[in-house]
Amino acid sequence: RILDAFNSNDVYKQKIMAKKIDSAPVESQDNLREIIYQKIIEALNQEDIRIQRLAATMVQYAPKNKQEELKDIVKIKYESAKQEKKFNQIVEPPLYTRVENSNPSIFSREKLSKTGTETTLLLGNQFKDNLIIRHFEEPCFLAWQKAYESYTHWSKAGFDYIPIEPIYSFNYRENTQLVDVTAGVLDLNLDEWYQFSGDTFKEHLDEQKDKIINTLKELGITHGHANNANFCLRFYRNEDGSVDLDRMPKIYLIDFDKAVKL
Repeated sequence: RILDAFNSNDVYKQKIMAKKIDSAPVESQDNLREIIYQKIIEALNQEDIRIQRLAATMVQYAPKNKQEELKDIVKIKYESAKQEKKFNQIVEPPLYTRVENSNPSIFSREKLSKTGTETTLLLGNQFKDNLIIRHFEEPCFLAWQKAYESYTHWSKAGFDYIPIEPIYSFNYRENTQLVDVTAGVLDLNLDEWYQFSGDTFKEHLDEQKDKIINTLKELGITHGHANNANFCLRFYRNEDGSVDLDRMPKIYLIDFDKAVKL
């Protein structure tokens, strides 16, 4: 399956399979890492910034003696994207990476491959990049809700906002026994940001990330997979709506589908 993914042109699939390289037979891993290196080069040579971002997250799986070379190329691509003012593409949430040529009047349903949790992407012009609908089991939703509504705890931790994926509305469905949650869409996740931007703002963002995890512990909430892919950023916008990459973004923890409220 790993080799099949690398024989395709789907960089998203390549990224998923690159993470599994350690599970491949030991005798084939060196060859697979060389293939990953070639695929990263191919992806970085594409014009689509979203593809370049995905490629940047695969650098860690390339041969170690070639990772610095790849990081240098990624840095050039990031700086070039900034100079060309492709700010929106730099921060676009990965939710939409695989949605192409969509009719703005329709909805799209996609299953998140990691967990099986279903998320509905709202692709209309007034919804895209603003709202999604998540479908959660009730205990997980209740943990998310408690985290989101604990304003006092977040204020004491030093936040002037709630660093949790925003909940706008929710509805329990008897037929599915799931809670449909309308949630806010943020910018790209911390993993992609670090890999593509060269760890910009890393010291401060890591401090904020640790504060979020520790505050959840105080609330008796275990997130379940609080990794960098589930921390998302929200960059400030200028008066003309453009993204301000020079100002420290806000950080949020998302995807509470494995959360437990003790």
